[in-house]
Amino acid sequence: MTIPLNQAPFDETLKIVKIENSNIASHFQHIGLYEGDLLTRLDEEILVKPVKVKGPTGERILGRGMATKVVAHLDDGRKLPIAELKPGESGHIEGIVGGTGLADALSTLGLKNDDKVSFVRVVPPMEYTVLVVSSGQRVRLSEGVAAKIWGTMKGRELQFCSAARGEEFHVKKVLGGQRAQRAVFMHGNIEAGSLLRLEGVAPAETFNMHREIDPVVIMTHGGLRLILEKTSCTAILVEKADD
Repeated sequence: MTIPLNQAPFDETLKIVKIENSNIASHFQHIGLYEGDLLTRLDEEILVKPVKVKGPTGERILGRGMATKVVAHLDDGRKLPIAELKPGESGHIEGIVGGTGLADALSTLGLKNDDKVSFVRVVPPMEYTVLVVSSGQRVRLSEGVAAKIWGTMKGRELQFCSAARGEEFHVKKVLGGQRAQRAVFMHGNIEAGSLLRLEGVAPAETFNMHREIDPVVIMTHGGLRLILEKTSCTAILVEKADD
């Protein structure tokens, strides 16, 4: 009997029977995962935070979603989502498990398949106080939202999370797909063409005690670990390998 991956039991050998989403199938094939391959769903809690990595164009911040969907092939042979790397570990980008919005965001950040990448550190939760000059609103942004805003400051292209206090920041684009753009727009109508000014940065106060995401974690029999969104897993049909 076939079932969606997000409904599959933990710690049992599963076989991929069918991938009903062509985009997911294409991304899986790029990292060497095909229909008929064996995997195990792991019973693990993953608390994902934004991370800082160093690539060919310098240091960049990857938000939680991006950090789980970019797979790195480490120098020691392991293949892991960037979210699971440790400071000092390095390798190259093996592929992504996401749509065209993610690929475009990576390209804007100067990262692409086969690029050398090094894990710098996990980024602590920060809160950015921002004046949206174009709308006259003063808003507060999380580090994840600030990392999605790409623009220019003093003629240099950068993420807003790297902006200098008091300087004018011209938004060129919002990194990610339509969902990311909607999420950023909710904060003071920020979009391409907006003018921002960073007023302050402080550690964020966090009171919620639940996990921020509830992913599906798998390990293939070839040693590849992946962190997948549950919504994506509905298109991945599996069965117990002994069925």
